[in-house]
Amino acid sequence: WTINTYDVTLNANGGTINAGAFTSYEFGTAITLPTDVTKTGYTFAGWYTNSSYIGSTILSILSGETGDKTFYAKWTINEYKVSVDYSKIMGTVTGEGYVEYKSTATLKAVANEGYEFIGWNDGELKDERIQLTVTKDTTLTANFKEKEKVQISGTLEIPTLKTERESAPIDLAGLFTTTEGGEVTYSATSSAPNVVSATVSDGKLFLTV
Repeated sequence: WTINTYDVTLNANGGTINAGAFTSYEFGTAITLPTDVTKTGYTFAGWYTNSSYIGSTILSILSGETGDKTFYAKWTINEYKVSVDYSKIMGTVTGEGYVEYKSTATLKAVANEGYEFIGWNDGELKDERIQLTVTKDTTLTANFKEKEKVQISGTLEIPTLKTERESAPIDLAGLFTTTEGGEVTYSATSSAPNVVSATVSDGKLFLTV
C-alpha cells in the first residue's frame, strides 16, 4: 500500500501567505492552515471552504480527512482614524472620525471671528476644505492666525446737520483704505450739535446727534 497524498489550494484572495503555506497533505497526518497571512488595508478573518464564507472558519486539516481541498481567505477591511490636532485651533473643524481603507475623508476648517485659516499641517494644503484618501491613522493640524487689525485715526469735516437726533451719512469712499481683513474703528465728535454715536455701514459713516 502507498499512502494517499491530496492536493491543497490556498486562495489568499489578494493577500500574501508569509509562512506555513503548503500544497498537499498525506492521509493520516493533521496539518495546520497558515495564520501569517497579510493584505494591505485588511485584517485576516480566517480560512473557509467556500468563497461565500458560509459556515465556520477552518483551522486545520484533520488526520482522518481525505480528498483534494481548496481554502479561501476572508478579509475584513480596516478602518483608520482621521483626527485633528487642536493645539492651534482658533476655529472649528468638521470631518473627523473613522474611515475605511482607501475611502475619502472630507475635512473643513472654519475660522473664528477675527481669525483666518492659513493652511493644513505645514501650510502645504491651503484650501479650507480638503479630501484625503485614507490609508492609515492620520492626524492633521489646522493652522489659523489672528487677522491684522488696522487702527486709523483722522479728522472728518462734518457738514452742518439738519435737525436734532437725525442720522446723516458721510461717504467714506477715498478717505480711508485698509487691507483685506483689516478692521477700522471710526469716531466723531462735535459741540454743535452734539454727536452721540458714530457707526459705519456700507462704507458710510452715520452720525447720530
